[in-house]
Amino acid sequence: MAFSSSNYSDTGERRIAFAFTNNGLGPALLGPVEVRYDRRIVRSPQELLAACCGFDNNRSAQLRTRPIANVALRPGQAVEFLSLPDVPANVPMVDELDAVRPRIHVRACYCSIFSECWTVAGEQAKPMAVAACPTNWLSYSER
Repeated sequence: MAFSSSNYSDTGERRIAFAFTNNGLGPALLGPVEVRYDRRIVRSPQELLAACCGFDNNRSAQLRTRPIANVALRPGQAVEFLSLPDVPANVPMVDELDAVRPRIHVRACYCSIFSECWTVAGEQAKPMAVAACPTNWLSYSER
């Protein structure tokens, strides 16, 4: 399992996105995911965008989210759990989120179908074997 962030789509459209990809040989069940901004845990996309980028629930924004906890991924499959397209409603949040991407830390736990589990933290991180996924993480969720 690998976490990644990007600032352009494959077709060249500017958008900030965060995703997990199953880069293993078998299916993986993504367990708890913890997201931190400047070392502070954030529990939703809205909380992350409010902390970093001036998001306000009373203002309209175009935001795409997907659940990531307890999601099964086939080998090679990716799940993009947050996407902020560069559209007028999102200015200047897109620029802000792009600038602070290095300050966003993501860690996750995942298990194989054989109940072998690992945690991974950050981009290009080496998975660390664990007996089971932690139950004390403050999990990030879609809403």
